[in-house]
Formats: sequence, C-alpha cells, structure tokens
Amino acid sequence: MLNGRKLALATMLCLTGVANAQENNWDNVVAAAKKEKTVVFYTGLLSSKCMDRNIQRFKDQYGVEVQSFRARGGELLERIRVEQASNRFIGDVEWNGPPVIFLQGQAGALEPIGQLPNTANLLPGFAVEKFAVPAERSSIGMVVNDRLVKPGDIKSWKDIIDPKWRGKIATDQMDVMGIGNIWFDVTERAFGKSYQEALAKNKPLISRDWGAMQRRVASGEYLAYVGIEAFNGLTARGLPVKWMVPAEGAPAYTAKLAVLKNAPHPNAARLFINFLLSSESQLQCAGEAMGPVVKGVLDKVDPTMKPYVDVKQLGEQSPDPAEAQKAVDLARQIYMTR
Repeated sequence: MLNGRKLALATMLCLTGVANAQENNWDNVVAAAKKEKTVVFYTGLLSSKCMDRNIQRFKDQYGVEVQSFRARGGELLERIRVEQASNRFIGDVEWNGPPVIFLQGQAGALEPIGQLPNTANLLPGFAVEKFAVPAERSSIGMVVNDRLVKPGDIKSWKDIIDPKWRGKIATDQMDVMGIGNIWFDVTERAFGKSYQEALAKNKPLISRDWGAMQRRVASGEYLAYVGIEAFNGLTARGLPVKWMVPAEGAPAYTAKLAVLKNAPHPNAARLFINFLLSSESQLQCAGEAMGPVVKGVLDKVDPTMKPYVDVKQLGEQSPDPAEAQKAVDLARQIYMTR
C-alpha cells in the first residue's frame, strides 16, 4: 500500500513538473513574440470583420502588430512558393484550405506546428496535424428565394433533381477546385454519380459569382443557388433569400492555420495562431457564420446564428489535391463545361 502511495505521489509530481515546464515554455514564447513585435498573416479570408476585430484584440493584448495580406487560396500558394524559392521569407502565418496546406506540407513549405495551449480545447473530430491546426469549419448549402420556394419544397438534396426545377436552379462552378467542387464531390460520394447526372439534366446555370447569383435568386430569376458557404450566404440578409441545408447535412471543409517555413517571427506566429483558437476569437468569427472548432463556443453563439454554425455535416472532401482533381474531372465530364 505504501509503495502504491509513493508511486501515485511520484506520478503526480512528474505530471505537475511536465505541466509547469510546458507553462514556462509558453511563457517564453509569449515573451519572445512581444520582442518580435510583428506577425505577417496570409489569409484566404478576403473580407472578414471578425478577423479585423481579432487582429486588433491581439495587438491590444500583446502589443504585436499583425500585417495581413488577403488573396484567394491558389494565389497565396503561388506567392509563398515564389517567396520561398527566392529565399525571401516574408510570411509567418497562413490561413488556407486543406488542399493548399496539404501541398505545402508535402513540399516542405511549412514548419511543424508544435504545442499550442488552446489546442487542448479542440472539439471532438478536430485534430492537431504535424503542420497545421483547424481554424474553422465552413458548411456548404444553398440560398433559396423564400417568397417563391415554399417550406417543404426542398427537404432533401435529392429534391433539386426533380424535373420541375429544370431551368430554375443555379450552382457554383464544379469543375475547378473550390466550394462548388467540394459540394459536387461530397454529394456525388453520398448519392452516387447518377445524382449529378440527374441534376445536369435540369440544366443548372453555373456561375462562380455568388454575390450576383444571390441577387438573381432574390429577383426570382432563379429559385435557388447551390454550393454557397454559410459565411457568404449570410451576406444576403435583407434580401428575400434564405441560406439553408437539406436534411442529409452540409458538405463542408475545415480551414487550417499553419506556420510558414523560416517564418521571420516564429514566436509571434505561434502566439497568433493560439490566440485565434481562443474561445473569444472563435466566438467573434462564429458571428460571421464560421463554425467554431473549440469547446464552449456554440453555447454562447447568438441564437440567430445557430442555423449557420451548428450544422449537421454530410462530409468533407479529401485534403489530397489528387482526389479533388478526380472530382474536377468527373464534374467536367458530367456537366460538359469544357
């Protein structure tokens, strides 16, 4: 019994020592980040007030300025490739989609993410990877004209393949990597190739201009636009349109945060990523329909935002770009867009 007590005490002291060491190490990261004074942030969020607020909150709390550069995911991929190939290491932190982060990890363009305190609060189903941590989950649904589309007209994703919707549906572009292709890939795997072939027979208008398409749906020219993120669907509030997800659930993707290779401000980079995984930062972005990835946020979300962030999931696309390319090729074949 005595030996057992000694063993338990030794184990407790050992764990306490590990915890204290980790806390001390993180204190060193914070101190070093403050000395670096700056972090350069490359993000695929082209317009996000919540991110603007979080950047200001980070500066107020730590005295570290965030210099942000915003561009589409593929543009960031190329910018970072050129910078690193020419030994011009400018960026510190990247927020991007899974395929880009996957490619960069394989190419040696990222630093191992290491231990971050707030990753202990990740929700089940989200994990720390060698080179990245989850940032937010985006759900993909549709916007419908809520004056002309009656409740119950579209309960299932399969309802839109009914011939009665012929010429009345529009979709995001499915034959390029992006939101439309994620929607295509996940629904094709869920419902089969025949589902997409049936939808193609309804001659949907295909357009990447989701802003213009929401206005065309609002006018009644089209009754629904399929393949739009909750984040973008939220921008149509005030128009007679509604963002919705059918009963089977939403195709989705999880945006990732990573530290770039040879980041000039490595400690500020890790501190900023950890900050974006705090409950308050996640709550800020949940207010713009970005699904939280940490515990304790959904309970605090404004009830009007729950339908945008607490969404049943149908599935995610593989982060491997080779798998996404297969979906691109199949979409091109079915919809004969090229």
